[in-house]
Amino acid sequence: MKKTVYLVLVLGVFFIGTTYVLGQTEDEIRATLKVINEAFNAHTMDPVMPLLSDDFVYDINPEPLLMDKEGFRAYIEAIFTGFPDEVFPEELILVSGNIAVIEHTIYGTHLAEWQGIPPTGKPNVAAPHIDILEFENGLIKRFASYFDTQSILIQLGLMEAPELPELIPSFSLPNPEPAGLSPLEANEEWLLRWKNHDLNSLSKMAAENFEYFIGPLGVPLNRDQYMAANEIYFEGFSDMTFRITKTIDMGDGWVLNEGVYEGTHDGLYFNIPATGKSIVNRGVTLHQYNESGQLIKGSTYADNLTILAQLGLLTESSAKSWDIYK
Repeated sequence: MKKTVYLVLVLGVFFIGTTYVLGQTEDEIRATLKVINEAFNAHTMDPVMPLLSDDFVYDINPEPLLMDKEGFRAYIEAIFTGFPDEVFPEELILVSGNIAVIEHTIYGTHLAEWQGIPPTGKPNVAAPHIDILEFENGLIKRFASYFDTQSILIQLGLMEAPELPELIPSFSLPNPEPAGLSPLEANEEWLLRWKNHDLNSLSKMAAENFEYFIGPLGVPLNRDQYMAANEIYFEGFSDMTFRITKTIDMGDGWVLNEGVYEGTHDGLYFNIPATGKSIVNRGVTLHQYNESGQLIKGSTYADNLTILAQLGLLTESSAKSWDIYK
């Protein structure tokens, strides 16, 4: 009996210690996110730094730019300086295992130099983006941010806004059909149909109340608009694909995909004639599927400026002196 009690006590201490060390319960992760959000809104990095592991990496989507803890601090503090009224609202937050996903839009007025750009005074500069945080041993090991640089430069008056065509598909979309798949199965099927450029079949998996946000376009799209936008992408890159590097079931029908968009610019792409050049552009999708396996809500974040740079279409004046692209 004494041995049994002793074993129970040892196991209890082990599991309590493990929970404390890992710090990866959903409540603990959400508490950490709250600390970060409050610190960002207070424009101080002091409460954030102890939450980062020694081998922490800040991974920024526009270009494979990796920073350590001090680089992360300097980068975020530069935002505080350049946009002194910047606000970081809490919007969608998902937690699964040791992964947290935050999708939100930050706003601020450009009142001081930022990334080599003199103050423009532009108000309400919006940066829709998605953050992915990976925890290990109770600390944040990776903080990845995906957003579109071009839209920021356009808002600052440093690039002209492209003329977007009216998003009307070339075909009549079929009615949605129940897929009868779990979220992970539906996600796999959705991506397969997308990679095959089979928009007719893909539209059957889009629910009637479907809404989708494509970062570089900056506006939510309905079923018709989403399919029309993809027709433009596939016309510009007939071999466009999305190579998945990570898929995570975030719960409640949400599935996160990190990956790499690859393709050859062999057609007209938003009024840009074919260059024959290839592009490699990291991106992320966040999808929510209903109980019938249909996609009801989704978003894609990737950097269009990266595409323009790889196509050789950026001039020194168009990118100005934005430090990330030096």
